[in-house]
Amino acid sequence: MTQFYTDKDGKVRPISEPWMTGNPFSSEEINSYNSMRTSESDLNREFRETVALKESKIKNKLNEYGIREMPPEVRDALDFYRKKLYEFLDASRRATLIAPSPMAVGPANYRGNAEMARKMENRGLDNLEHAQERLDRAVADSVRGVGRLEDRTGIGMEELTGPKLKKVLGAKSIGKSYHNKHKDGTGNAGYVIVDKNGKWYQLNVTYDSRGEIYDASFGPYGSAPGRLSAKSYDELVRQIKERMT
Repeated sequence: MTQFYTDKDGKVRPISEPWMTGNPFSSEEINSYNSMRTSESDLNREFRETVALKESKIKNKLNEYGIREMPPEVRDALDFYRKKLYEFLDASRRATLIAPSPMAVGPANYRGNAEMARKMENRGLDNLEHAQERLDRAVADSVRGVGRLEDRTGIGMEELTGPKLKKVLGAKSIGKSYHNKHKDGTGNAGYVIVDKNGKWYQLNVTYDSRGEIYDASFGPYGSAPGRLSAKSYDELVRQIKERMT
C-alpha cells in the first residue's frame, strides 16, 4: 500500500517522491557514497541549500512585480526542478559507486567504469538544465504583462483621454498616433499633442495587463522622447507642462 505525507503547502504526496522532502537521501545512501570518496559530502544539505536558494531568488523576482503568492505554474516548475535536482545528485552518487576514487578504495582494488559513470552524470545534468529552463520560462510568463513595483505610476489608461488631456494641458489638439493591444491585456500607445502655438509633441506610454502605465516618455514630435518619472496623473501633467514651455 502506498504511503502518503503532507508537504509544507498542505499538499498530500506519496512518499515515493523523496525530492519533495528535505532529506531525500537515506543515511545508508550517504554513507556508501562517502565511503567511495576522499572527502565527505552531505547530499541532503546540498539538496536543501540549492532548493532554498532557488526558491529565494524566485520569490525576490516575483516580489519586484508585487506578486506575493507563487503562481501554480511556477510552483509546479519548481517541484519539477526539485525532482531533477534529486535525480542529478542521485546520479552523481550512483556514478561514484560505479567509478569510485582510486584514492578512496586503493589502486589495487579499483574496478570502476568511468565511461558509464560519466554518461550517467551527464544525463542527469542535461535533465537538470532542462528543468531550469522550464522554471525560468514559468517565472518569466508569470511576470509578463505586470510592471515592476518601482516602475508603476498608479496611472490607468482610462485617465489618458484626449479631451481630458487637452483641457488640462491647454493644448490645441490631441490625438492617438497608435495603440497596440496584446492578447494578454498589455499594450502601448502614442499621442500627438499640438500646443496653442502649433508646436507638436509626442507622448508614449506602455501599460500592464491591468491597464496601469509603467513607462511613459514625452518630447518634441519626431525626436527621441525623454522618460517621465510621474507616479500620479497630476504629476504626469505637471512634468508634461514643464517640457512644453
